[in-house]
Amino acid sequence: MRHVEDGGGFQTRDWHETTFSDETFRPPLIAPRHIRGAPSSPFGGHRGTWALDVDIERTNDYSRFNNVQHHWRLPRSLRITSAFTRLYQLGGVTGPLCVPRVSEEGLITLYGAQNVQLPELRVPTDEVAFSYALCLPRDWQPFAPGRGPLQNSLVLEIRPSDKGRYLTALTHLSGGIHRSREIFLNKFWKEQLEFLGASPSAGEDRLPELVRRLQNRLRSGAIQGQEDWERIGRVVLGEARAVGVPPQYLRFDHLLARFEEFRNGYWSTHAVATPREQWDEQEKRSLARSIQYLCQREILHQGHEWLCPRCNNSNWVRIDAIRKSMVCEVCGATKPAPVAGPWHFRLNSFVLDGLRAHGMLAYLWCLSRLSGLAHTCFFFLEPHELFFTTESAYAGRADAEIDLMVVTDGTVRLCEVKTSNQNISIEKLAGLARRIRPDIATLAIMEPRSGAIDRRLEQLREALNGSGIEAEIITLDGNDIDDGPNLPTGTSQLIKLL
Repeated sequence: MRHVEDGGGFQTRDWHETTFSDETFRPPLIAPRHIRGAPSSPFGGHRGTWALDVDIERTNDYSRFNNVQHHWRLPRSLRITSAFTRLYQLGGVTGPLCVPRVSEEGLITLYGAQNVQLPELRVPTDEVAFSYALCLPRDWQPFAPGRGPLQNSLVLEIRPSDKGRYLTALTHLSGGIHRSREIFLNKFWKEQLEFLGASPSAGEDRLPELVRRLQNRLRSGAIQGQEDWERIGRVVLGEARAVGVPPQYLRFDHLLARFEEFRNGYWSTHAVATPREQWDEQEKRSLARSIQYLCQREILHQGHEWLCPRCNNSNWVRIDAIRKSMVCEVCGATKPAPVAGPWHFRLNSFVLDGLRAHGMLAYLWCLSRLSGLAHTCFFFLEPHELFFTTESAYAGRADAEIDLMVVTDGTVRLCEVKTSNQNISIEKLAGLARRIRPDIATLAIMEPRSGAIDRRLEQLREALNGSGIEAEIITLDGNDIDDGPNLPTGTSQLIKLL
């Protein structure tokens, strides 16, 4: 926590810095310089209150730079101050009632007086901060009696959605949003994971053929009875059989060959400043180091797959379970442990499900792009379900869902995140934005910009017309996917010149 006092024309700034390790702390009361230096007076020269701006470092730090620590910068469009402290009274029941506020710079402003204590502050988690902002009723008193009740909360309750749980776990598994970007937005690893089926668009190339077959089966153009439903079921069942099952693992020798092809493809389109031999071995070594890194993060599982000669069952043995003899899990036949041959690498089933069924790559990409805009503060709310009434909360039927809610240096963004420019409801996004009132409504589409996407932006602007909420589009650009031949190993550092 820091307290800063601006100096006068010939005075330096007055810094007061205190270290706290607990989630709850009480800031020290610091009197202004003109009061600290004033002599005692029988006329009450030390009476009165003053404001103190409190600057708090973030413990959950999303800074991209190793030498930069983010601080809390609260938005003024969301009332998050209650997550730190509520209104309080100075000097007992006869003292003034003080309401904490947010300064123009996003700092928490408290009010102090001589010989009193400041209130305790709680440092909330990001989810708790957003839950206070969205669910807590307003604490402003009416300006005069009879002016009406206090303004209600924006929503009744929020709960993490399935996508929210996947995103939280995936970023934790990867070591944070920036390490996640290094891994999943690396072109080489992106291609390998998609080869294993970790893509939400897998099988979409067969969609036109499937639509044509359904149209032929339903010549009337409508489902009119049980027979029509059975026709649809047979078509879908046949399509499921036709879709190829992705491989279950990657062999190390296959990865070596693919990486060599990937490197050659990269240097065939990039100018070489120095002889390639100077860094060729370093690039080659980065594959093994990167695989080790992904295995340590439990994104890949290292092991050995072998075919039982008796029952033909495909057995998988993790590296930490390999012994002198391997036992078939079906028939119990044994086989000596391998002494030669490549290792096999399986994708964590949780990661596979998150990328394929829930489109988590687009969320990681969006967080990476928006975090790059932050200089001092970045925090976000994962996908959450919103409940507006007690009836919907008790029934577990969400009234709306947030894809992402992001604060960058005090600017609030409500984000709709999509893998492609399909199935986008501009009306729902605009309606939710009018209710929550962020600074910006963001449509993040993980595709290159196109005329169709530009039309989406115009539709969003029209839907938000007159609300004072800005509309923006974020699309995939050439710098979002790292196509370089040096693979992520978890050792990279980014330093900012201050």
